Formats: sequence, structure tokens, C-alpha cells
Amino acid sequence: HGGFREQAPHRLRRFNMGVGTSVSQKYEIAGGSIRFVCMSDTHNVHAPLDVPDGNVLVHAGDATNYGSAKEFADFFDWFAALPHQRKIFIPGNHDFGMDVQGYHMIGTLWTTIGRTNDEELRKVAALVEGVRQRGVQILSDGDCADIGGYRMAGRSWTPSFVDAAFNRMAFHLESDAHAEEVWASVPPLPGGILVTHGPPKNILDVPHLAPGDAVLRRHVLERIQPLVHIFGHVHPGYGRICLQQPPPGQPSTCNLPA
Repeated sequence: HGGFREQAPHRLRRFNMGVGTSVSQKYEIAGGSIRFVCMSDTHNVHAPLDVPDGNVLVHAGDATNYGSAKEFADFFDWFAALPHQRKIFIPGNHDFGMDVQGYHMIGTLWTTIGRTNDEELRKVAALVEGVRQRGVQILSDGDCADIGGYRMAGRSWTPSFVDAAFNRMAFHLESDAHAEEVWASVPPLPGGILVTHGPPKNILDVPHLAPGDAVLRRHVLERIQPLVHIFGHVHPGYGRICLQQPPPGQPSTCNLPA
């Protein structure tokens, strides 16, 4: 998020989905339960992490501080080498080099301390294509994945903490109208999984400091209705909350900050 201060990443948390026996040593996705390992906002401090075993590894953005090719090269090498069968990544507001459309509108607060030029953008694009070839799925706008019967969609967009041009970051929502357009593009996900970088408003955000997205909240609760919503962005907001008490035999709706 804006005004980044480097810190140790939050502890990783295991979250099991599905029914049946526990995940086998081979972590076969077909049949039985599926273990999703969720993480976010590692901000270049990924190497020391003891990542739990699981079937699916999800990173909800802000792998870097400034979105440079050097940062992405290090992160992608580490991420792709992890043993999980499936790996999902969406970029966050610090991952500047992956925001092709907004790259040249980054605020001066960030361009003075990070590299922002066309050559850097090309290098990041090549790294993204390379890590895709290594089996990492990057869920950008319009992309979905099907994993063990779970439909998954991802979006990176967040509103600004400080609404000023000098602080403009990657995947910046310009207005409520822009947010409406972005979140309306996410299909309904009953029984599925939504991955966003930022939280919905008043759901494990920090309202007085880092509020969530009100438009996202409405779409999540009223239309998208995922089984699980994974997000990061607001560092103190880590945890898990179940918003709906389901009828017997039906799944609950959970929000899971990574």
C-alpha cells in the first residue's frame, strides 16, 4: 500500500477446502480435499518464508516494492520453484511493472525511487511470460481458472489510500464508476473463489487508515457471492472471517486475508 515501510511478512495460514480424507503426501487434486495456501504482501521478503505444503498456492499481490524487473526475477524464480501443484498470482498496487495500461501514470512519489521506463516494462513482460511457461497462472482482468472443481477469478484493482496524483500506484481505481466497471466484469462465483488484492469495505480492512472498497463489497455480497474471498493489501487486516452462517450441508461465505 502507499507509504510502504518494509517489515516482516505476516505468518502464513492454512485453509482447507472440500470434504473427505486429509490431503495425501502426493497432494493429488482430483478427489478428496484440497489444501489452499494463501499469502500476500511479501514485498521482497519471500526467501525466508517457510511455506506450508498444499495443493494450491495463491499469492494475492504486492510481491515487490517497486515492481521492477530485478524484483520480479527474484520473486518469480522463488515462487515457480515451490512444490505446490498449482500456483496462482495476481499483482498488487506495488507491482508497477505489471500494470501495462497505468505504468506511465505512476505518481512521482514512486517514480523518483523506482525505475519506470519502457525498457523496464518490456523486461517485466518477458519475465511474466517466462513464469507462465513454468506453470504459474496469473489471473489478470478477464482470466479465470478451474482448480479441482473450484472456479477462481482474480482482479488487482484498489482505490487509493491517499487521493493525490503524486501517490498514484498500480491498478488504481479512478472513481466509483471505474470500480463499478471493474467489479461488474467478475462473473458470479457460487461455490467458487475470488482473489483480489484489496479488501471490501469494512471487512478486515482498517477503516480510519486503509479502508476497503465499497463497490467491491456490494458486488461480493450481492452478486459474485464466492465461497471464499482471498485478499491482502491492508497489512494489519490479516485473519479470517465467515460472513454467513450456512444452512446444514451448505458452504459458508468466508473472507480470507492472506
